[in-house]
Amino acid sequence: MLMALAGQAALALFAIGALTLAPPQAGHMTLVPLTGGDEELAMLALKAGALPVARGRLPGSLVVDGSHDALAETLANRPILILAAPESICGIPKARR
Repeated sequence: MLMALAGQAALALFAIGALTLAPPQAGHMTLVPLTGGDEELAMLALKAGALPVARGRLPGSLVVDGSHDALAETLANRPILILAAPESICGIPKARR
């Protein structure tokens, strides 16, 4: 019984974490290269129509403002994660539109 409750609690925490890091359709997102660094990251973001906003908190990462669909298409087949960039984690306020 206790193990089942612990498993459910772990699953709930994982789900909350996954939802927190799910990128928005448009807005601030963090690009995280999985290979340690990508010198072309800013150029790839610009190619996707996204604007670099700041360096991310993770090594080699970049916070951009753009469209998730355009970024996903441009970054396809590259070892780069597209994550949400919430103000509470990245310290960058949401753009006012």
